[in-house]
Amino acid sequence: MRKYLRPRSAGIENRMGFDKKAFRDKFLYPIAVAIAIGMLALVWRFLLSQSSKEWIVSAFTHVGLWLQTPLPLWVTLSAALLVSLSIVVYRKLPSTAAIVEVPEHERKYLEDDFFDIRWRWKYQDGEPINMTPYCPIEQMQLSRGHAMTGSFTLVCEKCNNSYFIQYPDALAAQYAVRRMIDQKIRNGEWREAVAAKAERT
Repeated sequence: MRKYLRPRSAGIENRMGFDKKAFRDKFLYPIAVAIAIGMLALVWRFLLSQSSKEWIVSAFTHVGLWLQTPLPLWVTLSAALLVSLSIVVYRKLPSTAAIVEVPEHERKYLEDDFFDIRWRWKYQDGEPINMTPYCPIEQMQLSRGHAMTGSFTLVCEKCNNSYFIQYPDALAAQYAVRRMIDQKIRNGEWREAVAAKAERT
């Protein structure tokens, strides 16, 4: 069965817990930044302590001496252990692009007719959003027409058909459409809308 990738929102962990990106952002990157800042501070202090004519020669001399000086055994073992543990943990963490199966209705149920108007939408975090009205004849997005007390009309600028909406404003109408979409998803009637769309095309 084919799997689909659902885009993940920034800052939200996947369903399996921590991911590699979170590990890099919260563990590896801060350590690397701290080491870099510490090294820069040491170099800057070293440069300030030398005269302008001697600091290059002195730098090479100090580096050579440092390379010839063996590190304490506990420092070497600790560094090796830290690097090994970081690699093991990083490899065992689930990938950020973990495959998540998207529900069938989110892939197929993207339009339906309500109030004699064709509405189209998309999904975000499993919820229908951006319900947009279209003319069922011309497939053109409808524009706002006349407003009345507790209702308004939507007009197709191509065929001039008007559609009466018995809600006070567009936001209330969209909420009503969303409730009807949710109901069809729950009771399975969304499949009939998908079949009707397939017949139209």
